[in-house]
Amino acid sequence: MNMQPILFEQILRGDLQPWREANKHDEKFIPILGAIKQTEPEFQVLYTIEFYRYFNAKSRYYHKLITNETNNFCNQIIQQISSDDDIRIIKYKLGEILKKKLPTLLRDTAKLIKANDYALIYINPHKSTFDSDIDHKSDAYVLQLLKVALVKVYLEIQEVFKEYTTDFYMELEDLYLQYLNESIPEVSFLKPAPQVITVEPIKEIEKPNTRKKVSKSKAITFTYKQLPTNPDALKNLLDSLKLNSLVDEKTTIYDLKKIFSGGENYNPIIWTGNVSDLYYFIVLIHNEFETVENVNPYHWQVTCNCFMKPDGSNFETTQLKTQKAPKQNAEMIKKVASQLN
Repeated sequence: MNMQPILFEQILRGDLQPWREANKHDEKFIPILGAIKQTEPEFQVLYTIEFYRYFNAKSRYYHKLITNETNNFCNQIIQQISSDDDIRIIKYKLGEILKKKLPTLLRDTAKLIKANDYALIYINPHKSTFDSDIDHKSDAYVLQLLKVALVKVYLEIQEVFKEYTTDFYMELEDLYLQYLNESIPEVSFLKPAPQVITVEPIKEIEKPNTRKKVSKSKAITFTYKQLPTNPDALKNLLDSLKLNSLVDEKTTIYDLKKIFSGGENYNPIIWTGNVSDLYYFIVLIHNEFETVENVNPYHWQVTCNCFMKPDGSNFETTQLKTQKAPKQNAEMIKKVASQLN
């Protein structure tokens, strides 16, 4: 997978430069507005972009193109880096992105903005005038939006791998001061994304003279006990799950790690085996082998959080609870689950 920010490079140095003669005319962008396919983020979003509204077909096209590429590029980089288990390789790739490629793009964008006077004032709807040069105004819009998008990309990737970036962690202000050579604006156009809120079940009223029960209801995903010491086991598990057609072929090691690390930042994995196979797999790793932390009596709810059906619908806890060990696949499921031992 390519780690190069190709589309961003094209806007700065290639065929997508907005000031090129071929990209000046608004009519060019009207028929191709629908050609950009929307990409959804495959990570827990930290910020959303709330930029000035586009004012013509050209600014609308670039707005759609750039905001879509922020998700696309983040998805690719996060998936690629997460596919490695070697900490040295992970840190090397993060350094390539966060210390070289993105800082270079930010500096080059800042230089173009300064050299061509693409200041925010020209696109601020409360301060700009309608008689201003529309070409200059459109180009300023594109470069200013690109600057915001690059800042968002940096912060999103850094957040996902924050445990590996402590020695070069950057705040929003740091990015503006060091790479853009400007103070953070009053409006950064990056709005904190709403966090996922989980509703805990109502706690039982403690009866007199009874021992207090410790609630496990805060568990969202499973926690593999040997994750810090035996991370290769998850890779072996994924290979075994795919080999036996139990999960979707597109499932990545990053996806699997997320549902076995006890966190909330995850995407459910598509279970392509039978419901009884999933039931028995959970019984083995949770009850029999005890290779994951005990979250009883919420393990079926956690299972429904972590896995979904091929059609995108959710499993039901009542459905899982009533299953029995599969007669034909029992031995196969046991071999798969034993990868975590």
